[in-house]
Amino acid sequence: MCEKCWADAYQWGYGDQAEEYQRLLLDRKARPCTPREQAGQWWDEDKQRDSRQDMKPESSAPEGEGAG
Repeated sequence: MCEKCWADAYQWGYGDQAEEYQRLLLDRKARPCTPREQAGQWWDEDKQRDSRQDMKPESSAPEGEGAG
């Protein structure tokens, strides 16, 4: 999940935040947000990555499935 797009959808949207979020993802597909922007408050400066990656349990789902 991109925290920047989610926040923008809340700020700019006039209806359903989830719908606006999906629209923003499509609009920004050619120039996606940086990993730091996508992580938002979960960006780990020391590791230079999204700290939520450390919290994800091992999954049996095929790779790429469920990615946003």
